[in-house]
Amino acid sequence: MNAIRILLAVATLSIGTTAGAQVGLTLAGRVGVSLPFGDAYRTSTGSPVAIAENSTASIPLQLDVGITLARHYFVGAYGQYRFGLLKADVCPEGLTCSESGARAGAEFIYSFGTSSSGIGAWIGVGSGWEWSISKGSSSAGSATVTLSGWEIAQFQVGVDAWLSKSLRMGYYVSGSVGQFSRGSVSDGGSSVDVAIPEKALHTWLEMRFKTTFDL
Repeated sequence: MNAIRILLAVATLSIGTTAGAQVGLTLAGRVGVSLPFGDAYRTSTGSPVAIAENSTASIPLQLDVGITLARHYFVGAYGQYRFGLLKADVCPEGLTCSESGARAGAEFIYSFGTSSSGIGAWIGVGSGWEWSISKGSSSAGSATVTLSGWEIAQFQVGVDAWLSKSLRMGYYVSGSVGQFSRGSVSDGGSSVDVAIPEKALHTWLEMRFKTTFDL
């Protein structure tokens, strides 16, 4: 994807100017709450279908892997899986329903502080691909509806507290803008995949905790 290539190129140029930059492997785990806003898509008549039609919030689990240069610049990849919290009346009697999603992409984070400063703020940007998965099953069978598309941009702002030279923990908020472009329906035996003709924008507002290991 062009956006990810541009993101990585900008990050590489910015850190490339730092002579003798210290390079280290960085791993991070995140957990929190995600709130959806906007529309998943529009019907053929132009009616919006809200992304929060089935669930009002989600619990996302995320892993970040990458490298940190000069103790300030992180360039890496993220992968996330979220568990949707279904609305009370969304699943008909006799069915078992679930809503989940996933994200994967590249990100660049700049940290203003270091382990010597104790506490420091950081900002980040990312871009990738997103999936939204809705499932329904009964004794007669099951069906899965999957929407997927480009997560155009993700912006993050947070604060970390260094507990040691290699361990830091903090809290942050993030907002993303995405657009689903494909939809598929599967009943376990066959599936149909189509392009979404009436696309719409949606956002995720997230409030999460982050634990980072600098190896």
